[in-house]
Amino acid sequence: MRRAPLLFVLVVTACAQDPRITAIDPVIAAGGRAFVLRVEGTGFGEAPTLLLDGAPVRAEPRDGGLEAQLPALERGRYAIVVRAGARKSEPQSLIVENTAPTLVAPGPHLVRAGAPLRIPLRAKDFDRDRIVLTATVAAGDSKAQAIAAIEGRHLVVEAPPGQHLVRVTAHDGSEGTTAEIRIEAKKTLPPPKIRGPIAAVQGNRAVVVTVHGEDLTTGIEARYAGAVIPLNVVTRQRATVALPPRPRGRYVLNVGATSIDVDVTNSRPVVEDVAVEVDESKLLRVAVEASDPDGDALVRYAVDLPPGARFEAARNEVVFTPDFIQGGETYDAQIAATDGASTSTATLRIRVRDTIRPPVPRVVSRTSNDDHDRIVLAQRTDGFLDRRDRAGRSIEARLVVPHDTAGGRPLRVYLHGFGGGPYRGGRGDLFALYPHDLENTYWWGYQDERGVLTPYTVRRVLHLVAFVLEQYEGIDPRRVYLFGPSMGGAGAIAIGAAFARHFAFAEGTMGQMIPRLHRPTRLTQLGELWGPPSVRWDEADVPRMLVESEEAQNQFFYTRHGKDDPIIHFGAVLFASPVVHLGYYEALQKMRVGHYAVWDEGAHGPPDPALGPDWYRDDWDPATDDTTRLSSDRAFIAFTASALDDDPGTAEGDGTRAFDKDRGFGGELEVIGDQGWGGDRYGALNRGLRWDSAALVDEIDRFTVRLRAPERTSAMVTPRRVQRFFVRPHETIRWRFGDAHGVVVADERGVVAIRLELTTAWTTLALTRSPLDDETNDHRR
Repeated sequence: MRRAPLLFVLVVTACAQDPRITAIDPVIAAGGRAFVLRVEGTGFGEAPTLLLDGAPVRAEPRDGGLEAQLPALERGRYAIVVRAGARKSEPQSLIVENTAPTLVAPGPHLVRAGAPLRIPLRAKDFDRDRIVLTATVAAGDSKAQAIAAIEGRHLVVEAPPGQHLVRVTAHDGSEGTTAEIRIEAKKTLPPPKIRGPIAAVQGNRAVVVTVHGEDLTTGIEARYAGAVIPLNVVTRQRATVALPPRPRGRYVLNVGATSIDVDVTNSRPVVEDVAVEVDESKLLRVAVEASDPDGDALVRYAVDLPPGARFEAARNEVVFTPDFIQGGETYDAQIAATDGASTSTATLRIRVRDTIRPPVPRVVSRTSNDDHDRIVLAQRTDGFLDRRDRAGRSIEARLVVPHDTAGGRPLRVYLHGFGGGPYRGGRGDLFALYPHDLENTYWWGYQDERGVLTPYTVRRVLHLVAFVLEQYEGIDPRRVYLFGPSMGGAGAIAIGAAFARHFAFAEGTMGQMIPRLHRPTRLTQLGELWGPPSVRWDEADVPRMLVESEEAQNQFFYTRHGKDDPIIHFGAVLFASPVVHLGYYEALQKMRVGHYAVWDEGAHGPPDPALGPDWYRDDWDPATDDTTRLSSDRAFIAFTASALDDDPGTAEGDGTRAFDKDRGFGGELEVIGDQGWGGDRYGALNRGLRWDSAALVDEIDRFTVRLRAPERTSAMVTPRRVQRFFVRPHETIRWRFGDAHGVVVADERGVVAIRLELTTAWTTLALTRSPLDDETNDHRR
């Protein structure tokens, strides 16, 4: 039964008529000009294609045939074919005739009698034939005849006094084109004259300009700013001069006894390309060198920097310490300088030498499922990935590879909780990597043989990520995301802050943000791995990273915690870091870091008894959302101090419950409202605030993005992960948001924060660099 439709199609196809061309018009087309080709025939079908020597050309059905507007074609014979579906007509020949060469020989010319005159000739052949130039002298009003010869692409004439006519012919072997050149030779030449004005020219650039005048001839001396420059005479009324670079100002061009002024406008700053190399884990500093021919003060900066690099405005330096998975990469950044009127850029090429090479993971097994493959990986350690006495062991990781990778899929890196292991399931909508922290190091590391806390676990995670990105082309490397609960949540946020260069966002649930503030039993367990609490512990202190690291400040964090959590109590986000004296929520807000943070009265895993699980997801997945999608190569907006923010409470609690070292001020999961942290029982920071990453514009001189809120509110708005719109400390930036506008001065870090009134309608925020005042700018225009 299933074959009937197929048989029907086969029968219909077999009876289809082959296309056939009965006539083309013209059969012979003139060369060197566009023309309309008409093709008539039968069996063309509904959507025929016209082929010219096998290449499709645009043709329109007209009066039962096809018509195509063809450009000028080179001489030759062309095959015309009509294709209908899979069938083609027999070819018909179209003949295109020869195109005569073109010849430009300007005149008239003035010359001193007896002196040679070299006249440039411009000859071209559309059919790319070889051109032969010849010159003949017609009778003039002089008794003696001029002498003319062709030298390359110049006509050389030596003439006695009088009027002379020289004919130059360009011949391609089939046709010739002739131009007449009139020459006047005098024993005494009148003084040449030039007249202005000449259009203003850009400073510090060599330019060729045209001057007009009278009695211009070869041998005339031209001077520009006092220096002799070449004068190329085109006719006795027109010449060109090559003006050398000059800084901004007004200069005199002299030809003979006459002169005109040339205005030179602002000169662009001079920035040159730079190429450097650096080893992995070594500090690189590159000074941004620039100069200004006009002597103007310059502002320097760098954009499109490698992941993890930054520009230090105070020293005008690019600072970059590549980590061990950036070896072998070459990055092309841009260095730039502006004088307030013009901006110049150059390429800063940084090649990272691959100097740290841990063993390559290997695939142990692969299991195919409906829409994905599940892969088991073995990661062998060495002295970089492991303590020396453990080096050589094999640690299992798991990978999910979707079958459909069209358009590039994100990579989700999932860090398991305490005592867990790599997940064994999977689904086919994204790549998923499941590493293993088999020592429960909180995804950080442990002491080396000298007793120094070393981030071995972090290194293994990064090494796995680099391996997967290199092996699987279907991954979008700009969308690598970290996830984890509990111990995995602490690891996801800490690694996402410390190595924000590699992850588009980090999501952690129920994670401790400050290692020193773990509950007593965990402090004991970590102490066995990490050693006694010390400054090494503080390397994983998230509020410290948010305050001290520009890289961490450009990450986006997504966290959830429970006020009745007895394992990681709510002090994980409220208690202050002993290093920077700010809690996690406080550091996010103070440092203007991108985040969505939620809490409820849930426990360590069990959801809020009234709200249930995932009440806070808000129909927003920052990995896959079409509008507000996070990508490591695209800026986003960090919202802070939103009027919609709920109150999480305080580290001191509300006085209703005594503090417990394990539970904090938490109550019982089953009892709604018994938590003692104060504030709102459940809530969020920045819930529902959105930016449109798809329509975002991030350029050197402007930044635009659309914003909206779930209801009318106000919030501080800060661009983050900016690629090109670099802002210097204390720089003045102009902004416009709908009908509102103003200026804002960046803080000492170059961070811009603007309080805006947001609504449910998408509204565009536009940032531009504040121009210098008009009085300062006048001389640069």
